[in-house]
Amino acid sequence: MFANSHGAQLHSVNTVDSKIVWKAFHNSITLILVTKDDCASDVYMSRLLEYIFQSIVLVYGLDDVTNIKNVERMKKEIKIAFGLVDRLLDAASLASFSFTTHCVDVILSPENPILQVSKLAFQFLDLLCHMFDLSQ
Repeated sequence: MFANSHGAQLHSVNTVDSKIVWKAFHNSITLILVTKDDCASDVYMSRLLEYIFQSIVLVYGLDDVTNIKNVERMKKEIKIAFGLVDRLLDAASLASFSFTTHCVDVILSPENPILQVSKLAFQFLDLLCHMFDLSQ
């Protein structure tokens, strides 16, 4: 934020055991994300901030977010989006690479027979549930 006024762009800061990432949206709102995981990728954190902003826009509306007239009123009204933001933050804490890349998670393991047995057990349970209609 200080760097922007001096012509430099700084998007994140790493400390000994944490990371701070921020992003300004439409020159009206700046979201700041503080995490203990200093090894997290800047791209991942930036994408998470974009998701949070998009969830706020979904609930509050882009016009209202970009043209803030009364900050205190917006703070009260924006609380509606907190549940969705909490869900995004909870999902971000999971070790899911697909959350930010929009790709399928894949595992390569030298222990394929063990994974095959687990897969067959799940398929068997699924078959039993369908046979006895336990899915409801």
